[in-house]
Amino acid sequence: MANSAYISILDGSFALGAISSFLLVERVLNRWSFSGVAPLLMLLQAICYCILGSFPSPFFSSLVMFLIGLINGSSIAVFQTELQKTAENTVHGKLSSLRDIFVAFSTLVFIPIFTHIVDNSIFVGIDVFVGVLAIMSLLLYFSRFAGANKD
Repeated sequence: MANSAYISILDGSFALGAISSFLLVERVLNRWSFSGVAPLLMLLQAICYCILGSFPSPFFSSLVMFLIGLINGSSIAVFQTELQKTAENTVHGKLSSLRDIFVAFSTLVFIPIFTHIVDNSIFVGIDVFVGVLAIMSLLLYFSRFAGANKD
C-alpha cells in the first residue's frame, strides 16, 4: 500500500476515535474523579503508542490509532471540563483559547525535538514519546494539582 494511503487510513482512524470520545467522557467522569481519570488516560495513551511501535500490521495499527484518538479526545475533554469547573466565571470563554495557546507553544518546542529523534530512528522516537507521556501521567498523578481535586 502506498505510504500516503496508509497515513490517510491511520489519520482517519485517529479522527474517528477522537470523534467517538464523546461517548466515553460522560461515562468516565460520572464514575471517577478527575485526579484518577487524567493520569490514567495519559498512561493508556502511552501504552497504546508503545503497542503501535511493536506491531506493524496495517489493520492492527489502524485499530490502535482509533484507540489513541479515543483516549486523546477523552483526555482533552476531561482536562477542559475540569478547567471549566474550577475556573472563575469571568474566564470560562477564554479557557479554550488559552489551551490552544499552550498547545501551539508546546508544538513549536516539541515538534523539532521529536522530528530530530525520529529522523534517526522511528522506534527510538516512539520510545521517547511513550516515556514523556508516562512521566507526565505520573507527575500529574503525584502532583498537588491532582491531589487537591480528589472527590
